[in-house]
Amino acid sequence: MNDHADAKPYVPLSKPLVGHRALVTGGGKRVGRALALALAEWGSDVVVHYNSSRPSADAVCREIVAAGRNGVACQADLSIPAEVERLAREAEAAFGPLNYLINSASYYADGDQLVSKHSLLEETLEEWDYSLAVNARAPFFLTQFLAPKMAKQANASVVNIVDRSIGKPFLSRAAHTVSKSALVAVTKLAAASLAPEVRVNALELGAILPGDEMSESERSKVRWGGVDSVSAALYFVLTNSFVNGEVIGVKGNAFSYDG
Repeated sequence: MNDHADAKPYVPLSKPLVGHRALVTGGGKRVGRALALALAEWGSDVVVHYNSSRPSADAVCREIVAAGRNGVACQADLSIPAEVERLAREAEAAFGPLNYLINSASYYADGDQLVSKHSLLEETLEEWDYSLAVNARAPFFLTQFLAPKMAKQANASVVNIVDRSIGKPFLSRAAHTVSKSALVAVTKLAAASLAPEVRVNALELGAILPGDEMSESERSKVRWGGVDSVSAALYFVLTNSFVNGEVIGVKGNAFSYDG
């Protein structure tokens, strides 16, 4: 249910990205999946990164091919620097130099992931290192590796996915909060460093999809934005050449949710 397999991406009247190429990290599930499929609908070939969810990534690639574009799945553990560099090389080798890098993969410490939630006073070094590695360091170095060739492509853009913890800290997720704030700093640094050839922006997401751990009664109390709201924001960022170094909210500020 959480993958929302029946959810449709935002589809504009034209396909302005025909012939372009994208890498979406965490592209096999949830928001990353929706963004990968949206890029294909808009005409882009897509490299779908995954860590352990190979079946989901393969399924997304099949949908991309069904949409008339090319899709390939690439595995990498983003907490390991050598694998981040390998992912960059494999993504470029798949279809050629990229036009778009979408850093959607995120570590949130739920389910079977590393550890449970931690406050500032409970946080561990292991949790800190892993969160910062996946959520901030990997996007930084993927941008560094890919930007030189991206700069020679049309409409080159990097889009980083952050969340509301950058403005209102998640008190029970200390390392996550710090890592997403660090990704905002990466966004602004990269935007200033790579302009005008490569634009870099971030999307700040609110309550988009419910988590696996939520009961039906808990889900019913929240107005969820849905993946269509995120893909519409991505379309705006990618097609507006005057938007650079921005953090654009897709978070439903009129609604209260502290998950």
